Amino acid sequence: MVNEAFVRKFFPNEDPLGKQIRTRFTPYPVDEERPRQIVGVVADVKNRSLSQEAYPNIYSASLQQQAIVPGGAIGTHLGQTVMLKLRSGDKGLESQVVAAMREGINEVNPNVPLLEPLTLDNLLDLWIGDFYFYRNMLGLFAAIALLLAVIGIYGVMSYFVTARIHEIGVRVALGALPRDVLTLIGGLGLKLSAIGVVLGATLAFGLTRLISAFLYGVKATDPPTYAVVAITLIAIALLACFIPARRAVKVDPMVALRHE
Repeated sequence: MVNEAFVRKFFPNEDPLGKQIRTRFTPYPVDEERPRQIVGVVADVKNRSLSQEAYPNIYSASLQQQAIVPGGAIGTHLGQTVMLKLRSGDKGLESQVVAAMREGINEVNPNVPLLEPLTLDNLLDLWIGDFYFYRNMLGLFAAIALLLAVIGIYGVMSYFVTARIHEIGVRVALGALPRDVLTLIGGLGLKLSAIGVVLGATLAFGLTRLISAFLYGVKATDPPTYAVVAITLIAIALLACFIPARRAVKVDPMVALRHE
């Protein structure tokens, strides 16, 4: 069995099934004696890290390994991994299961050690724990930035309403409806938000390349992500304009006209 990366590298635009290959362990320029036939293709697995592309892999049964593989006999035959599937009700009993495994192995052969027993959750933590940390930190900084942006927009719109309270009063006195006042303030908030989103997206387009190594399954220039973030920011900005706009609608024209 070979993976998709193997096919892309050695058999591009070809059907690999039925092809015969000879394997070797580099840097020893000695092929194994008998060729192997490709009988299937499996999906790629990121067994280096999430930030690195999968490399070509060959999967073969241990019983089909030859007695001596040039340059790789020790590594091939000494390293053995056992995977044990627990029942759903055994969750949290990993230590007891490992103890039972040690006891069972000792009964069969006490000279065989059981090294580094890990659950899949522990293994995932080892491989992607750093990515979770970076994600959480970036999420925290993004939340703080969003909070500061909302506070800033609210402050600007509050100042706008206060500075133009006299004008708003004149508009209301001349027959402006509440929706007209809301449109005035909401339009300004939407315009400021749109300008901010465009500038922010332009800067983000360049800066996200710096964090592309920490992204998995999402490109640094992923259009749907930019669209969702832009819509979310504009919606939050309009929500921040709601309180000043509501206060402006409730302005008494006579009080507003006397306002200095």
